[in-house]
Amino acid sequence: ILKKDSFIFLDIGAAEGIPKRWKLVEDLINKILIEPHPESAKELKDLGYDVIDRVLYSKKDIDLKFNHAKKEMCSSFLEPNLDHLDKFINSERFHIIKQSNFVTSTLDDELNKIHKKPSFIKIDTEGTEIEILKGSSECLNSILGIEIESSFFQLRKNQPLISDIFSFLSTSEFEFIDFLSIIRWDKYEHKFTGQPQITDLLFLVKPEIVIKKYNQKIYSKETLLNYILILSVYLRSD
Repeated sequence: ILKKDSFIFLDIGAAEGIPKRWKLVEDLINKILIEPHPESAKELKDLGYDVIDRVLYSKKDIDLKFNHAKKEMCSSFLEPNLDHLDKFINSERFHIIKQSNFVTSTLDDELNKIHKKPSFIKIDTEGTEIEILKGSSECLNSILGIEIESSFFQLRKNQPLISDIFSFLSTSEFEFIDFLSIIRWDKYEHKFTGQPQITDLLFLVKPEIVIKKYNQKIYSKETLLNYILILSVYLRSD
């Protein structure tokens, strides 16, 4: 039987709450949401979530400017790449309307403060995903999987692309599993025949590694059950 406290789901960039697929097992997991936007963080806290309201990055105590876009969900610490965006309809939603300043922390520092080790993390931070991973070496050593948003093209200036995510996460223990979703744009509307722009990638610890570590008593029975829970959520019966 899975103990709730044994599975910690960490959602980085959680303005809209945890993803729908994870709501199916919400009662079985312990959730930590990371959302630095003050209003969004307050809404999540009012709903009863544990929230860390810090900006995560590769190093702590860095002053970063945050670009608020015309459409808030298009906001980012990176500037929009209008040379690419203007090829498509409604690019003005990315236009910067104001800026604000944040001081960074790292994921490892924040987790050490609360003495938590997540089993799975989801990252959706509009272009700073790799910078967050660079400050998460301890966390990456303990997690079983990660869902991470990435882009096929630079929607923002100097934005890492899918190939960069692959290079960073494809290690001796992790492997790429699937494209969970693909958002496509054509020049006049967003539809399934358009050019792929954004995707969610799923990486998991290789199953043979999980079995090996369990047999060597490096992974506990709870860790094995946590891995099975992740496979169930993502419908990976194989």
